[in-house]
Amino acid sequence: MPTANHRLKTLRLINGMNQGDFANILGIKQPLLSMIERGDRELTTNHIVTARMYFRLPADYFDKPEITYQPNQLNFRRKKLTKNQATMAAHTFGLIEQHYADQPNPLQEFPCTPTPTRRSTKDIEAIAADTRAQLGIKPDTPIRNVTRCMDRLGIIVTALANPLLPADKIDGISTPAQTGHALVTTLNYSTPGDRFRFSAAHELGHVLLHTNDEVKSLEDKEAEADDFAAAFLMPAGPMRDLLTADLTLNGYAAVKSKWGTSIQALVRRARDLGVIDDDRYRSLFIQLSGRGWRTREPVEVQLESMIHQPPELWIAHAGRRDGPGLASVTQLPRRE
Repeated sequence: MPTANHRLKTLRLINGMNQGDFANILGIKQPLLSMIERGDRELTTNHIVTARMYFRLPADYFDKPEITYQPNQLNFRRKKLTKNQATMAAHTFGLIEQHYADQPNPLQEFPCTPTPTRRSTKDIEAIAADTRAQLGIKPDTPIRNVTRCMDRLGIIVTALANPLLPADKIDGISTPAQTGHALVTTLNYSTPGDRFRFSAAHELGHVLLHTNDEVKSLEDKEAEADDFAAAFLMPAGPMRDLLTADLTLNGYAAVKSKWGTSIQALVRRARDLGVIDDDRYRSLFIQLSGRGWRTREPVEVQLESMIHQPPELWIAHAGRRDGPGLASVTQLPRRE
């Protein structure tokens, strides 16, 4: 398919538009748009000018090659999203990754090769410990800034800045395969600082564990990334000393204030390390619910600052999207 035709389809998808509404903007009928998107019909100068004016596109938008993903090629939870939202997220991420395609990729070697089955907790704990050591962070030292750690490894961290996406349903997405340019991670910057840090560490886990991994199930990848994030942020040694069997929720809050992870994540870590049993785990979560801490925990963790600003994505303003179509406004002829 010609690059320009492909870019037109991407523009429609990141704006969450169906073919009928998008065709109306271009001043054409839906069947013609469908043929253009498939590459069966030419994208004319009139179509390009109309799209450029309506979406305020740069002059070279239709000339640039792009990185395109389907939702199932990316490691992110899609069950909470509609099919259209998942497609919008995948194409949005592709455009953001393409923006950084001129950045080199210093992360040429990864700590493990893809496996079809889930890795053991012991293996993931070791990979997390090695990653901390590579960054010069001692096991008994809290990680102050996760995104800066990722930046030091050569990973571009930015926001999935499409206002049409449900931000509360997408915590992060990362480049799934080795490329000639820098790997990219997008995160949700409208979430509490403790959740943001865990999501960032989770995405780091995806990059280190799952780059080029096309065989493992998404469920196993998500579980491994969670295990990595827990081990990376809450190393086993100091956690076994701090998270005692009789530690109260106020005690967990004190640990949170130093280590920057949520009370809920700390309670889960205590159970996974065998510090508390299932009964104590359930009791603590009942107490969390009773205090209203499941949705709003005490001890605010500062949100990490964005290092790389996301590119402009040419999203149409909601007030314009239901209009008569720019072709009628500009007096461009309707193309059938």
